[in-house]
Amino acid sequence: MSIDADAVNSRILNTDTHTTKTRIIIGIAEIAVSSDTLQTLATGSLGSCLGIAVYDPIVKAGGIAHILLPNSKTAPHAARTNPAVFVDTGMTALLNAVLSLNAQRHRLLLYFAGGAVIPGTHADFNIGGHNTDAVNGWLRQNGLRPQSQHTGGIESCSIQLRLNTGEVRVKIPGRESDIRLCRGSTIT
Repeated sequence: MSIDADAVNSRILNTDTHTTKTRIIIGIAEIAVSSDTLQTLATGSLGSCLGIAVYDPIVKAGGIAHILLPNSKTAPHAARTNPAVFVDTGMTALLNAVLSLNAQRHRLLLYFAGGAVIPGTHADFNIGGHNTDAVNGWLRQNGLRPQSQHTGGIESCSIQLRLNTGEVRVKIPGRESDIRLCRGSTIT
């Protein structure tokens, strides 16, 4: 499938040059990347969707994608202009955007959360499970592996990445404490 590079680039927010905010909220089917160590990237409303965080601890660059569906084959026209809708095209766009910030592929740390089962849906429509399987498959195909993940269940959550430390947290509404997927980078 060919992807419209101009359309994709216009949809990926490089927050280094676009804002002075310290907390950047990534919306549904969006990607944001940064190397500004004063920023925290975050996305919420992760029911069956996945929030995928990528981080290079040496250059302190990272990004988050909020991905909805497992495979762009269901709507290739949508993937051409907004790859973050799908795992296969969104993962490629996220990694390329983080690598454009001088990150190195061999140093990338990957984390993800979400992929919940929506109560009352039939097992065939377990989009969260399909999304999780698709990310793990994409990572295997591309020689990468997640450092940690928090997926499944029936609760929605949010994920955030602190660019100064690489700390990755998952928040679940109604719970007092966060789940830490990464306490921060020990690489200097």
